[in-house]
Amino acid sequence: IDLDALRAQLTPEEQAQLEILETNLGNVADNLDTDAMVDNFITKTIRTEPNQGVQAEDIEAVIYQMEGSQSDSFVQFTETVYLLLNDGSVYCGLEIPPADFNVETSRQLEKNKWLQWRKNEFEVYELQNLKTGRWERLNGTVTSTPNKPDTLFGYFERTHVTGSMMGVGDMFSDMLTGYGPASSSTSAIELKENGRFENSNFSLFTSTFNSLSAAMSDDGDGKKITVGASSNGVLLDIGIEEGFNNGSENRGTYTIDKNTIEFHFDNGKISRQLFFTVGDDIFVGNQLFYR
Repeated sequence: IDLDALRAQLTPEEQAQLEILETNLGNVADNLDTDAMVDNFITKTIRTEPNQGVQAEDIEAVIYQMEGSQSDSFVQFTETVYLLLNDGSVYCGLEIPPADFNVETSRQLEKNKWLQWRKNEFEVYELQNLKTGRWERLNGTVTSTPNKPDTLFGYFERTHVTGSMMGVGDMFSDMLTGYGPASSSTSAIELKENGRFENSNFSLFTSTFNSLSAAMSDDGDGKKITVGASSNGVLLDIGIEEGFNNGSENRGTYTIDKNTIEFHFDNGKISRQLFFTVGDDIFVGNQLFYR
């Protein structure tokens, strides 16, 4: 198609409208996160129906690895889960339960995530580097699953802090005396002895010298947002909004079956996520929660 020839047949007004349309379409395309879209498609494609994926007897080990890297004054941690199969292959970056993992489809769509593993003379796991062919030590922790899942209960949390937080635990103290700007977020899972669970999230943001602070909590009782303002250490105003939801999307019942934890939320949603233990801590979904 000769687009220039078609464009020449348009009136000046129509050409102007076409240019605006092309510009808008270009902006939309620039804002699309195509990598995320592809990752989301692959994640859905490599997932089978419940318990139609890898069987427990086909698994050699599930290994958890956390590595830290420093940039300026920040330290960033990367968590990776390795699924070692009995056939000598290993999948790097597991994020779904093995029982729901379609190995054949993943091998086709994610060839770069598949390597070979072995144990050396010291019974240490090694991975073969695709580029060099050399065997390199796999640094990580061999995870486990509870023999009696119904006895695994407690409160597990994870906190992420950026900036300068002074006294993060006391929100109102931070509002008056903190330095900022800074933010803190805590995610938690409580597995209860009666087979119920509750998720909770708490986020706090403080501006420079805490002239403005905002906190958001979302748990089994619902979501609440608190905003405060201060000047020269004097609290000026606090505003609280709540009642955004009834919290049913944060609580319900749970069951654990080897590397799968299944949540049945009170709002009717069902979610199956990757699960294992590392010492006294638990890994759920794509991150480790600490007891």
